[in-house]
Amino acid sequence: MIKASDRKKRNLFLTFSDEIKLLRACETEDRRHLRALIIVAVDTGARFGELIHLKKAQIDFNGSGTIYGLLNYKNLGGDKQTRSAKMTPRVREALLDVINNPPPKAFKVQRGKKPSEELVFGISNNVRTAWAGALEDAGLTHLGLHFHDLRHTPGTRVKKMIDLVDIANALGHKDPKTTAQVYINHTDQDLIDFARAVEQAVEAGYKEAMSEDVKPDLESGLIS
Repeated sequence: MIKASDRKKRNLFLTFSDEIKLLRACETEDRRHLRALIIVAVDTGARFGELIHLKKAQIDFNGSGTIYGLLNYKNLGGDKQTRSAKMTPRVREALLDVINNPPPKAFKVQRGKKPSEELVFGISNNVRTAWAGALEDAGLTHLGLHFHDLRHTPGTRVKKMIDLVDIANALGHKDPKTTAQVYINHTDQDLIDFARAVEQAVEAGYKEAMSEDVKPDLESGLIS
């Protein structure tokens, strides 16, 4: 949903206040799939392509809380081809919701073909219409946000909390360069630490945003 040539030019990410507004704009049944996509993207840094191709079998809900084998379909030189991610509580809740109760937009026949039942989100193309509508209803159209900007969000939120090397590993970046990737061994605990740091940053950000009179409906499940 963003051109490869634009990757280095953009410096946008989702603030906590804007996230609250955007998620509230996605509380309609027609945008429930988008709400889940946004939550997973801002807490894991997953690309849109990784999410729409995500299969139920890749998610371990009962054991390690891991999303395995996120695949970079863009095949860009600066990124790893595959990676795994740990689920924050709200990511787990969002994924279980769309799996157990598929949204109206899921598994619809497109061009004579229905998405595979193995998929988590059950969509086969972009969400530009839902995304544009949510931005408009949230009053955020002027920001020019792309869905890919959500991928910039978790690393930005935790950059003062954990090492850059571990953020790069969690997001699937090959940089920082050879030393970090070849001589520093990344463990499962690194992914757990990243997910915990994202969860802490979200909680702190929501608390600050609400203190500024932006009060989400706690019953809507925006905060775990």
